[in-house]
Amino acid sequence: MGVITWTNISNPNFPNLNSLYFVDSDFGYVVGDSGYVLRTTDGGLNWETTQLDSTINLNSIHFSNPYTGFIVGGFGSIYKTTNVGKCIGLI
Repeated sequence: MGVITWTNISNPNFPNLNSLYFVDSDFGYVVGDSGYVLRTTDGGLNWETTQLDSTINLNSIHFSNPYTGFIVGGFGSIYKTTNVGKCIGLI
């Protein structure tokens, strides 16, 4: 059995990050406090950031298929994307 190692691939200076979801081996998302959404298209080597709303903590993210995803946040907020996270709108 080989040795398992972890590599720090990013050191974001963000508030708490609360949920991680990978659609496949390349596309992944992280959501966190203050409305932050991080998106990777290369398996986590690089991350793009978006801030949906600085007053809402985002608690969980899930994709029902490779294109359609949902984010649940504070104050009963629910966000939806239908294009792999390129555009995320409040439901």
